[in-house]
Amino acid sequence: MGYKLVICMSAMAAGRLLIGHPRYVQWRHLRTQVHPGDVDQEYAKSMPRPWTEPGIMRFPELEFDKVAAKQYAFRMAMQVQELLARHPERLVDMMELETRNPELAAVVRAYPGVFKVLDYGQGKKLVCFTAEAESVHKQEEGLKAEIEMRSVGVLQKLLMLSVQRQLPLRRIGMLAMDLGLPGDFQQDLLGRFGHVFRLSTTSDYITWLSLVATDPELAVSCAEVQHKQRRPGMMTAMEMWMPKGNILSKRHRKFLARFREAPFVSPYADSQGLNSLGIKLERHAVAGLHELLNLTLEKSLMIDTLTEFKTEFSFSHKPLNLALRHPELFYVSTVNKQDVVFLRAAYDRGKLLEKNSQVLLREQFVQLLETGLNQQGS
Repeated sequence: MGYKLVICMSAMAAGRLLIGHPRYVQWRHLRTQVHPGDVDQEYAKSMPRPWTEPGIMRFPELEFDKVAAKQYAFRMAMQVQELLARHPERLVDMMELETRNPELAAVVRAYPGVFKVLDYGQGKKLVCFTAEAESVHKQEEGLKAEIEMRSVGVLQKLLMLSVQRQLPLRRIGMLAMDLGLPGDFQQDLLGRFGHVFRLSTTSDYITWLSLVATDPELAVSCAEVQHKQRRPGMMTAMEMWMPKGNILSKRHRKFLARFREAPFVSPYADSQGLNSLGIKLERHAVAGLHELLNLTLEKSLMIDTLTEFKTEFSFSHKPLNLALRHPELFYVSTVNKQDVVFLRAAYDRGKLLEKNSQVLLREQFVQLLETGLNQQGS
């Protein structure tokens, strides 16, 4: 009896020690909104108690946080790159840049491996690419045909994931960098593929993109393909179990066990008839987030971007809570005060497993960013 008491006290002491060091431990409340009415009672019992009970103790995973930090630097640099790409001479006035956006001017100074400031005298300075960055940019232009064909398929699947099978064009632009869409997709790509996409403007001056016709062959998720290809004893990405570094409450372990045992629901299926607290709706939401992340180049997205699609995607009303409820599938990084959700199965020790030509070029670009920082440090 005494031996058991010692073990119990040690566990309690360890818990107090961990909670006392928030630098190494992250608590997240799992907020699942309760709706009145008839619900799946067995499922409801297994869910974390809404709004009140911390169900997961999360430890930072540095391999994902490092990727998030690189992505942040890349996003900032890409904004300057897009400005330069609009000018045939690849030159932008530094003073004009400082006036329009001081943050982007700071980016130019921070990454001398990518951007160069030319002094034309009389106080006039122009920003351009370094020779190495210009080379990477030209390589990307050489992939235009490959990028366009991939983008057409990605846009079709994106629209089929949406609730109404249509999305505001402005919001699709928010995902353009993550999806790897060409910078001129709105003016050029959509016009040349008018037999696939339809543009329409409503009375409130919002331009919507929809499909001329859906393609059933495209309405197959990556998780479904993996399930069909699964060999005996092999786990798919949607069946991953808990990674190390997460401590779950008993209630949440039961919830995840119930979730794992439930049948798969396709993210392309209509969710409007599903129970608001049913296990099928949770399955559908998780499959939707999983599929959207698979459509991105780096299998990750900023939560703020997802939140912009509150009504367009059935899984985006509270995407942060959804991702946090399923640490077996997703990891949420908080680097630079920006929540970024990663698809765990797409990474191994911080390395993206599948890389297409665009991703490889992005990695070259990030290496140039880091080279410039290293030169400044030395």
